[in-house]
Amino acid sequence: MTAKRTTTRLSTVALLGALSGAAFQAAALADPIDHADPKHGKQLHDAACTSCHKRMYGGDAGAIYTQPGRMISDRTELLQRVALCVSRNHLGWFPDDEADVARYLNDTYYHFPR
Repeated sequence: MTAKRTTTRLSTVALLGALSGAAFQAAALADPIDHADPKHGKQLHDAACTSCHKRMYGGDAGAIYTQPGRMISDRTELLQRVALCVSRNHLGWFPDDEADVARYLNDTYYHFPR
């Protein structure tokens, strides 16, 4: 094999490695709410969140999301709040489940832009 061919192959391998690394990094930085399943999120929310929120707000589980002066101001904070509730209540959800619930809540109550 000639030196030129070896250099070309090494350059191609380096380029492919850089591109795959960039794709992995972009996927890691992507907003998990974008690809979440709001129908699954509603199922999880209704099963695990509604009863607690009803107790907190006198029977109106949705009031926690619509109260004046709410503490959530963007999609990142919404996802963090869902993760906090999951942890506090020992629900054992996966990050995808948390994103599904955050997507459902954003679509239904918050409407935060991307």
